[in-house]
Amino acid sequence: MSRGAPTLMLCDRRAALRRLLARFAGPVRFVQLSASPACEQLAMELRALPLAQELARAQMGRDYGRGFREAYIELIGRLNATHAPENLAWWLMPLTTKNPLSTPLCRQTFNALALTKLAASGDGRPLIALTDSRLLACQMVAWGRRAGVRVVASVRGGSRLKHALKMRMPAAIGAAWLRTTITWLLARPLRPDASDRRACLVITTTIPQSSVGPDGYREAYFGPLVEHLEQDGRRAMLFAVFLTRSITGILALRRLSPPLPIVPVEAALGLRDLLVCGWQSLRRWAEPLPAITAEIHGVDVSELVRQAMRSSYRSSSFFKHLCWYLGARRLAATVPVSRWLYPFENRALEKAVLLGVRNSSPATRLIGCQNAALTPSHTNFVLGAEECRVTPLPDVVFTTGEIVKGWLEREGRFPPALLRVGCALRQNGSLQASLRAKPSRLTNILVALASSLEEYTEVLRFLQEALAQPQPYRLRVRPHPEFPLAEALRRLPGVPASLFEISAGLLSADLAWAHVVVYASSTVGFEAASQGIPAIHLELGHLLNTDPLFNRSDELKWTVTQPQELRTILQDIEAMPDAQFQERQQRSRAYAEGYFRPVTKERLHMMIEAS
Repeated sequence: MSRGAPTLMLCDRRAALRRLLARFAGPVRFVQLSASPACEQLAMELRALPLAQELARAQMGRDYGRGFREAYIELIGRLNATHAPENLAWWLMPLTTKNPLSTPLCRQTFNALALTKLAASGDGRPLIALTDSRLLACQMVAWGRRAGVRVVASVRGGSRLKHALKMRMPAAIGAAWLRTTITWLLARPLRPDASDRRACLVITTTIPQSSVGPDGYREAYFGPLVEHLEQDGRRAMLFAVFLTRSITGILALRRLSPPLPIVPVEAALGLRDLLVCGWQSLRRWAEPLPAITAEIHGVDVSELVRQAMRSSYRSSSFFKHLCWYLGARRLAATVPVSRWLYPFENRALEKAVLLGVRNSSPATRLIGCQNAALTPSHTNFVLGAEECRVTPLPDVVFTTGEIVKGWLEREGRFPPALLRVGCALRQNGSLQASLRAKPSRLTNILVALASSLEEYTEVLRFLQEALAQPQPYRLRVRPHPEFPLAEALRRLPGVPASLFEISAGLLSADLAWAHVVVYASSTVGFEAASQGIPAIHLELGHLLNTDPLFNRSDELKWTVTQPQELRTILQDIEAMPDAQFQERQQRSRAYAEGYFRPVTKERLHMMIEAS
């Protein structure tokens, strides 16, 4: 190795990579950790070099991922137990939930762990990590200083101007405050009626998961329960959290006359709350971070945690969560709330609402409703051994069925007294549907996307390779409402538009159309199998298992790991005898009925009362 050549380089910039390669003419190793367009381009250039060896990201997970999930859960659990008591600001940070989808901390913690092992392996060749994560770059530079390893970081990570405005000026907080103030002014006609002193039941919902449009309001989480309340005559309202496009959503709400009042967070806020949000967010932006000690598998990742905290405080994330806390607190102080229900996923958003309600109305009964199939990747549903005593929890959590209740007790470490079996509010239609007859040909393939843009690009690339000649198959892609498909297609210019059509309708219509469902992490795969539709899981080599049917192998679900296997599986299903196919259908339905209990009036009443 030439004198001065780095042992480890983190890069998403072409100029920096070319300077390294010009200075060092020997063999190099590289691993692509990000699917960003810049990293995709650099990976293509390195693959063309004869002396560059690519290390597969999936193989890295197999080599260094053993025991990581449990260690990460305990890492965040210890941090929560140490820093969270009586600390509202701590719980408003997404990193405290351990959710790998709401924060990059989980993935970047593993990347840091793996890079330390690879860089210290004594190979002698420089290691190039293609990443656009500034969090990871800061962590590895700090590790290199302590370990005596030369680390060079040349990570742009998107717009440098945007990053500078967020980190060196409170521009993100100012923009969020201005946007929220405008929304607050527009939402004044939607304020709750404070003169009505009847006991009220409040349901938290989020938009765009629930939708507001020209055709009215569609509730994603609590549809049957909302219909029951409309008929029951009980005073109730929806507390709506806009995750995106709040101004457009408020204007749409003002044109509606829903049976139950829909109160946006901004309509519940007072002027003083807005000022408090702005001031507290600026204070957190300017304050130095507390000392953090974080170690996993013998590697100090304190800098990674500190950078994640800094990102929360210096973006609009903390501001938004504080608004939700103050909005819930104000509503609970304005309206006599007897019961407050919310979708339970143990997220920072939920903790903000829960703590806000308890602050002003301790007598209000808080009810969490777990609503989706769980996978090993849902680390937010698992409590660390030390955090069970400190994490904010509702008074009751209703699960979709006995199977989930048992999993949360056994794997999640939730107190058994907290958990009760409810019913599947989101999956009610799939449980009522009759089992489908097996078509002679599986031509209509529904592709259910979820989780992240990285998953989008991986799934579309997998399908392009698997079905380069799509005939006789028709592909319909169903994106997740949080992640626009257009951004993934921009990252994949080689994927032809003719490969698939894009779903524009309801899930029920897509499932009625589909002969088979292909998924990587979406619960649509579970719903398909419960209706008698074959479900094929794409195993993409993720660090954490994202399959909602991860422990099922003898039912109406198959797994493929390589693109060339997909056509073979489709042909095998077509050739399966009807009797065997129906037997698998029956097993899938039986499992689904234990996982997703059907909705009945008695169960709805039980969930509402939750005494």
